[in-house]
Amino acid sequence: MTLRNTVQAILITLAATQSDASETTPSNQTFSQCQKVRMKDKNLTLTNCTQSDDVTFATYERPESISGSANEFEKEKVIIATSTDKQHLLEQSGFRIKSGKPFFNQTKLEVIISPDSVSKRKVIRTIEERGWTINEESIKYFSPHDRGYVMSCFTAFKGHEKISVTVAQCLDYGELQSFKQLLGKVRIEQ
Repeated sequence: MTLRNTVQAILITLAATQSDASETTPSNQTFSQCQKVRMKDKNLTLTNCTQSDDVTFATYERPESISGSANEFEKEKVIIATSTDKQHLLEQSGFRIKSGKPFFNQTKLEVIISPDSVSKRKVIRTIEERGWTINEESIKYFSPHDRGYVMSCFTAFKGHEKISVTVAQCLDYGELQSFKQLLGKVRIEQ
């Protein structure tokens, strides 16, 4: 059985605007302090980040109402991966990055955003190096190709723990606004 057997193509239509992504970010960048940022009218709080093999992983928490009460929230963990030369794309999207050690959430969705220069294979290998097992025959691919990014969805296991993972790869021609809105389109798999 090959990965082709699990390939699925869907079209996601996003309202996108062309943004200037011509800035560059030096590889020896000093990361900012942990802080809240805005994404689609929701707060994202950066909690952890690290650099490994030219990939930057940033973990965020997004408060979500779970019962309609403003006092009750659940936190969705998000992991973002990007090469050091593409960090300015995340910064232009409103993200802030700092150093630290990433962690994987046991019950919530994990999202990895990767630009074209960072292969999905490298991202998956990094997860496996942290002790997670991935059945690559079960990986499902989604390609909203008109917006310049592709997504791979799979489940990773460690003992009795499991996480649902989405690897999103921003292509060279991808529109920054679509890259920015991706988190708002991904939902937790129950």
